[in-house]
Amino acid sequence: QDKNAHITDPRVVYLLVIKGKMELEEKIKVWKQWSHIMQFFHKTEAPRPKDFLSNFYVGDDP
Repeated sequence: QDKNAHITDPRVVYLLVIKGKMELEEKIKVWKQWSHIMQFFHKTEAPRPKDFLSNFYVGDDP
């Protein structure tokens, strides 16, 4: 990803690498479940429905 491409400070780059390794280790040891990982990939949100019945079908509280 290009999310952190602008970062040039070596200390911050090192911190991000360590955090990435921690995330990988948590997944390998199954401390993170599939749903925890998929939240990183499903960032797009559809517009929320306005009427009660559509909210009910989606599972959102009004």
